[in-house]
Amino acid sequence: METADNYYFKICDQDINLSNLNIESDSYNHNGFYVYPFEKESEEQFVKDNPFLCWLYELVPFKCGIIKMSPNLLYNFHKDVSRGVCINVLLSHTNSVTLFSEEVLQNQLGKDGKPPTHYANFEKLDYEINKFYLFNNQIPHAVYNFEGERCLFSIEFSLDKNKLSYPVLKRKIKQWKTSTTDI
Repeated sequence: METADNYYFKICDQDINLSNLNIESDSYNHNGFYVYPFEKESEEQFVKDNPFLCWLYELVPFKCGIIKMSPNLLYNFHKDVSRGVCINVLLSHTNSVTLFSEEVLQNQLGKDGKPPTHYANFEKLDYEINKFYLFNNQIPHAVYNFEGERCLFSIEFSLDKNKLSYPVLKRKIKQWKTSTTDI
């Protein structure tokens, strides 16, 4: 579990409540995902109504929205170009999996003068539906969506990987959790 703790962190047992959010009808394609942003006023009220998100927004401003992934789609192993960390909530899926592997990209290129290999160890993120997870975007990760539409609430921070990292934000969230009983 210590390895997984470097990849993702379940923030709290509180369910996300999206009932009062207005989602923009126009989506845009971002690397094969369809992103549906929230209407600005709706997003602001949503953040104000959630003590954790209100605290988080004061710490690091962010934007959030719904990401939809079509069935039979693979988003292959990668590290995000600019994001160091994000927060995700899996809202619905039929059969999908999120995997992390520090070896997979190294093995494709070969290492220490050895030829590339076609296998690697991995860690599976078993999302609990409607729960907040801190997600390390700098560990190679992949999403496989086998059937049905996959819907994910995601927070993207205004700071990039050079200014906001997973270990730093995880430490701050843990400190906040111990100082409050709201989550």
